Amino acid sequence: SGWDKPKNYARCIDATPCGENGFHTAKEKSPWAVVMLPGPVAVCGVVAENKAGWQNRHRQAPLELQVSEDGSEWTTVYREDQVRDTYRIDLRLTSPRARYVRIRRVPDAKDEVYHLNKLLVYGKKLY
Repeated sequence: SGWDKPKNYARCIDATPCGENGFHTAKEKSPWAVVMLPGPVAVCGVVAENKAGWQNRHRQAPLELQVSEDGSEWTTVYREDQVRDTYRIDLRLTSPRARYVRIRRVPDAKDEVYHLNKLLVYGKKLY
């Protein structure tokens, strides 16, 4: 989209402050973002920071967090219908194995843009 800035992608997935969008899609039926990890990981948690500014925060919900080992077959491990400033997703009880972690608006949501400031994935290396 015209609001997306690829220069921000690296800051979206690290712990440094990011004052603007980490990524920004165009209006889509089920927009998403994927983090590809260097190898398989037992995912313990994910932190997704919503876009700053009250007027656009609603665009992220309802959201799903999905994991995949191959980038083709996806398993939903979390769903949230509430709008939050920060989504802190604790997966320690299940620790799903993944190489890819995807966050998206649910497919039945209306056409909308999607943007987050941060998408941080925590886990234990399995490689």
